[in-house]
Amino acid sequence: MRVSEVIAMPRSSAYQTEAALQRVSQLLRAQYPAALGLVVTGSAARGEATVLPSVGGDHWLSDIEMLVIVTDARKLVAERLALDDVARQIHSMLQQEGIIVEVELTPVHVRYFSRMRPHLFAHELRVRGRQLFGDADYLRLLPNSLPWDIPDEDAWRLLSNRMVEWLALQLTGPEEPLEAQFYSLTKQYLDLVTALSLFSGDYAASYEARRNAVGPVCEWFNRRVAGFPRQQFIHSVETALDFKLHPEHPKFRWLFRGGANDLRAAATAAGFGPFHDNLPTLLCTAWWETLSELSKADVENREDALAALKQLYGWKGRVRGWGKLVLRSETRSGGSIFRRLPWLAWRGSPRSLVYVCAEQLLETYGAEDAPTLRWVRSRLPVIYGRTSKDWRGLAQQCVWNWQRCLRRSYV
Repeated sequence: MRVSEVIAMPRSSAYQTEAALQRVSQLLRAQYPAALGLVVTGSAARGEATVLPSVGGDHWLSDIEMLVIVTDARKLVAERLALDDVARQIHSMLQQEGIIVEVELTPVHVRYFSRMRPHLFAHELRVRGRQLFGDADYLRLLPNSLPWDIPDEDAWRLLSNRMVEWLALQLTGPEEPLEAQFYSLTKQYLDLVTALSLFSGDYAASYEARRNAVGPVCEWFNRRVAGFPRQQFIHSVETALDFKLHPEHPKFRWLFRGGANDLRAAATAAGFGPFHDNLPTLLCTAWWETLSELSKADVENREDALAALKQLYGWKGRVRGWGKLVLRSETRSGGSIFRRLPWLAWRGSPRSLVYVCAEQLLETYGAEDAPTLRWVRSRLPVIYGRTSKDWRGLAQQCVWNWQRCLRRSYV
C-alpha cells in the first residue's frame, strides 16, 4: 500500500488494535492448531503500536511480535520454519481483510519462560506482555525482575543492533514508502533513549514514560561527552515520540503526499534534516561511551573495542558463538568462513565482529575509506557470494551476517 492511499489519519483506536490482535489469534489457532498458547509482546502489547487508517483499512507501521508456545523443545528449528510460513499466510489473510501488518511468530517451549534470565526483553515481556490464549498462565512463570536487574550489556547490544538496522535502511530504504523509512528512523531514536536510560538508571517500560528519561539521559551523556548537543537531542527524541504515538499530527503530513522516496531529501525539505543527519553520530558516540562504561576501560578505537569484547565474553563465549554459527544452514549453504575461522575466532565472537564492523561502516558513511573497508572485509564472520569491496557492498555483507546468523541468536 502506497503513502498516497493513507488518509486523514486519526490514530487507530485501542479497539482497532485489539481487534487486529484477536484476529491474528483466531487465524493462528486455525492455521496452527498444535500451538499451546500465544503471547504478544512489543508495542502492540503496550497499546503503543503505530497504526494509520487507510482507504482500505488499517496500515500498521509497527509489527505484531508474538511468542507461540509449542510442545517439543527439540524441534524449535522446524517449528520456526513452519511458523514463518504461517506468518506469511496470516499476513496475506489480514491484507484481504484490510489490515496491512507484518506478523512475527517465534516458537518457544514452556521452559523458555521459567528459565529466562534478567534482560531487557524479559523485563518488558513480564511487565507489558499479554497472553491471548493458553491453558497455563505463561507470563507468571517469568522470574521477577526489576529495571536495575537488566544487564548493561543489553543496552549496548540494543545500540549495536540499531546501527546494523541503520545500515539496512541506507541499502533498501528508498524502496519503501517515506512513512516506513521515517518510522525506522524514529525507532532508532527511541531505542537510543532506551539504551542510555538503562545506563543512567532512568529506564521505563513504555515509550510514553520514557519522555521523563530524556533529561537525565542528557545529563548522563553530557558528563561523558564534551559539547554534547543537549537541545538538539531533546528535540529529536520529542519528534520521534510524537510520530510513534501520534503520527496524525499535522507536522508529519509531508510523509503521506506520495512522490519521491528519498528520505533525506524529503526530510530536509520539510525541515527535518537534522533529525535524519544527526543520528549516525549520536549512535556512534553512544556506542563508544556505553562500551567504555560496560568494559570499565577507555575504548578509543576499533582494536580497543575488540579487546574489550574479548575480555567481556571470554573464550567460552567465542567458542559457543562460532560453534553455533558454523552449524547454521545459512552459513554452510551460502558463506565463506572455514578458511578464516581460526584467525577470526581469536579476534572475537561473531557478534562482536559484526557489531564493530557495523560501527566502522556507520562512522565512515559517505566516504570510501579504503583502509577501513579492508579492515571490515577481513573481519566480517561470513562473506556471502561475490561482492564489491566498496562501502555499499560491505554494508550489505554486514547486514546479511546479522540477519541470517545473529538476529535470532544471543551469542
